Amino acid sequence: MSSLNMSKKYWRSSNERRTSSVEGSQFLNREFLKGAAFLDEAVSRRHFLKLMGASAALMGAGCAMIRKPVRKIKPYSKSPEFGMSSQSLRYATSAHIGEDVVGVLATTSEGRPTKLEGNPLYPLNKGSLTAFYQASILSLYDPDRIKKGRRGSKELSQLDIDALLSDVSRRYLKTQGRGLSILMAAQVSPTVHSLFTRFKLQFPYARLHKYDPINTDNVKKGLYAVTNKSIMPYLQFEKADVIVSFDHDFLGTVSNNVNYTSHFSMRRSPEDNELNRLYMFESNYSVTGTRSDHRFKLRQSQVPLAILQLVDRLAFYGVISYGT
Repeated sequence: MSSLNMSKKYWRSSNERRTSSVEGSQFLNREFLKGAAFLDEAVSRRHFLKLMGASAALMGAGCAMIRKPVRKIKPYSKSPEFGMSSQSLRYATSAHIGEDVVGVLATTSEGRPTKLEGNPLYPLNKGSLTAFYQASILSLYDPDRIKKGRRGSKELSQLDIDALLSDVSRRYLKTQGRGLSILMAAQVSPTVHSLFTRFKLQFPYARLHKYDPINTDNVKKGLYAVTNKSIMPYLQFEKADVIVSFDHDFLGTVSNNVNYTSHFSMRRSPEDNELNRLYMFESNYSVTGTRSDHRFKLRQSQVPLAILQLVDRLAFYGVISYGT
């Protein structure tokens, strides 16, 4: 490897080469150049105003080519109940994601809901509300939401929908609903169930199918296999001294997590002498994992093995027996 010749002078850039001459060195060493504050050719005030006027005229002409659509604000033909243009109203109602129901206070402005907060009088969430529920109000203003009915790829008007439903009703009324199936998301509204009860009176053999992309079907099937009943768990974390969770984010994404978070926090205060302990076995980071006292990372395929090992150790120390 040949070393650099220190007797030679190397330039760092082309600009440094251009200014390496005597004139360039003098140019760099002078902070204020002679005549820098004056123009080489004097510009009169009249000429300056001409240039500015021409620039402003060209700019205005360019903006004039873009004309936005005219939209007129029209008053309500029927004003919202108790509505005032300068004040917002709050309504007590409920919201649900899947089968999880919470009480909310909806703030409306001129009849349009704009904000959701928890209802402190509702016994489950007691004024708390997760980010999922607060963000759910954005779906009302989603520009990509379906605005019209469809049959295949064809959009249907309201008249087409009425005619289609009338045709389906006449066709299956003769067979009392045989061969008719309805697919819908999980509903917990009493009004929806009341309407379906009335629907079954005319179409007793029609079938209703419920499906949600994110659901608790595995939990229901597991509890049904154990108890032979269609039930859902209700966990009382405030009564537990030791909590072991296997890939179950009960503080983050599961149903009823607002209520679980409130009850779990009752035993986490530093002033409390009876703190609970949380052990978390999970494959990905979760809200529950960040709040755990001991976190163990493992694959989902290893969760059944970890549960069996825990059961074996509890049986060994006589905490549980295999017969129970």
